[in-house]
Amino acid sequence: MPELATIPSERPVVIVVGTSARKSLDVLTAHLETIAWQQLPRNVQLVPVYVPDWLDPNDPAAQYLARWVKERDGHLLRPAQPPQADFEDTGTPTHQWTPNAMRRVGANKDLILAKAAQLRAEAVWFVDADLLLDRTTLWSLYNAHAPIVCGVYWTRWHAT
Repeated sequence: MPELATIPSERPVVIVVGTSARKSLDVLTAHLETIAWQQLPRNVQLVPVYVPDWLDPNDPAAQYLARWVKERDGHLLRPAQPPQADFEDTGTPTHQWTPNAMRRVGANKDLILAKAAQLRAEAVWFVDADLLLDRTTLWSLYNAHAPIVCGVYWTRWHAT
């Protein structure tokens, strides 16, 4: 008896979405709402994969992220390195990145890429945890039909 398989055009397309996250609860909540409301292209399954980077694992934002990811059958990964006080983005006109913070966040993103490969994802959508997205952001990136697509956002942190 012949074995039946899913028609390739009907097979779900898995897109991993995530980042290394360390934001306040209000910022993170708003960000995740805009991820959740994305209009998905036909047959696309969005799988959240985040790396918590809070200094305090009991931070309300860290707890919220864990619940949000679990509710969507996503994955919360253990950070590549323990979170450190080497990054600041509150009370300053711009992010304060140290070389160590850049290495740590890069290593966390490498973990997300490895998880995407394990999940056999078709694409990875890195979205910083302080971005608010239009409902059609993923749709427009997906329909660019290019191997690498980038959406650039310009933010003015303070009046000039």
